[in-house]
Amino acid sequence: MATKQMGKILYLCNKKKFDFVLGKYLSVYFDLKFITSIPEIYTFFKTQGIDDIEALYSPLSNKRCRHLEESKEAIKRICNKVDRFVLSNSEREKIAFRKAASHYLAKLTALMQRKAFDLAVAYDRPLLDIACLEEACRALGVSIRFIGTGFFRGDTMDFSAERLELDNNLLWEKRFERFKDSPQQPVPNMPERPFIMPNIISPPGIVTLWTCLRYSKNPLFLKANPDLKPTRSFFRTIIHRHGKYKFRKLKPYDIEKLDTPLVFIPLQGNEICRQVRNPLNIADMEDLVRKTCNATKIFSKFMKRPFKIVSKEHPNRPGVIGKQFKLSHQHNVTFLSNVNLDSLIDKASLIVTFNSLVGFEALRKGKPVVTLAPTFYSMPGMAYLPSSLERLPDVMKQAIEHGPDPYIVDKFIYMLKAHFQVETPDCTRKKISITALHNIACHIARDIGPKH
Repeated sequence: MATKQMGKILYLCNKKKFDFVLGKYLSVYFDLKFITSIPEIYTFFKTQGIDDIEALYSPLSNKRCRHLEESKEAIKRICNKVDRFVLSNSEREKIAFRKAASHYLAKLTALMQRKAFDLAVAYDRPLLDIACLEEACRALGVSIRFIGTGFFRGDTMDFSAERLELDNNLLWEKRFERFKDSPQQPVPNMPERPFIMPNIISPPGIVTLWTCLRYSKNPLFLKANPDLKPTRSFFRTIIHRHGKYKFRKLKPYDIEKLDTPLVFIPLQGNEICRQVRNPLNIADMEDLVRKTCNATKIFSKFMKRPFKIVSKEHPNRPGVIGKQFKLSHQHNVTFLSNVNLDSLIDKASLIVTFNSLVGFEALRKGKPVVTLAPTFYSMPGMAYLPSSLERLPDVMKQAIEHGPDPYIVDKFIYMLKAHFQVETPDCTRKKISITALHNIACHIARDIGPKH
């Protein structure tokens, strides 16, 4: 006897292994359709034996896209949600984005009208395909849920009916006021159905490269803007993986060698400075370290004791600080790579970050935090956000003297877990637990509703 399906889901894939495993699990409960705009993911899913995956990236002819004028306002809304479009200074690139958005939106709308989905699932990222899916859902009255890596590493994932907009601190202040005392909506505990974790088969690199090369001929992507081309992205990924491998082979640093008191700067990728609001005009991670160094010298005079500075590279973004910069600042800054993050937070007297999640982890430990860009936790009673670089030494002093308010931090954590997270214990994209998959499925069942 066939197992009853509990509703129709459209799953827009932006990751390979995690989306494949989660999608396979959700298929046990729901009638699920995969779709992707990324050639590597399409090839990966085909290699796993998934034939029913829709490709969103069918090449267009060089003729004018007939949907462009028909959906002008929708295209405008879509593109304004895509960081790459908003930050671009190239009109040719923007035209390519509009044309791609028109094509994606037309294809998604036709598919959703044909299949009558109950819910769509996508990552909470400012990408073109996701913005197009959100617009199609809005127009057709289909609910959408956004998932992400979560605020509590390895223990939760983001799960929300709206974009989280992590750099919009004013929005998060309003959410905090609205949700801080409201209870969590009950989640049904569905009976578990048999599921065997699938074996992952990696497609040959030459196959993936060939798919990307074919995609590069797509006129949506311009020679003038090679970063838009999947082939370039494919080679960059190989180089990036090699850098991460070298990073993880480094010998761990002995935290006890560090002098205190110290200011800890968790580094991120340089691209973050161009992707989010950046009122202090931090150019890159070297600029972040340089400006924090200058402020720390003044701040140390205020505190009448010298503060040391320690920076740590992100394991997924090695090499953001150049060798020449390290040499010129080696007397003022200790540059670390492989070191235990929790121990470093415990050792630090103050954390200064651009907008890293490390700052939120430090708040949970009661540490004072200063952010140089707006983020979800930079609000009164939590992290301190200077209005200008001139104010940074004063704000660092305030953070040390007053710190975060434990009551507000605890309330904020409760709000996040109750309304914007799903529990996924001991789960990462590489090591996926069935408990995590089941909890996500239960949240989706709740949001699809009782009609199924």
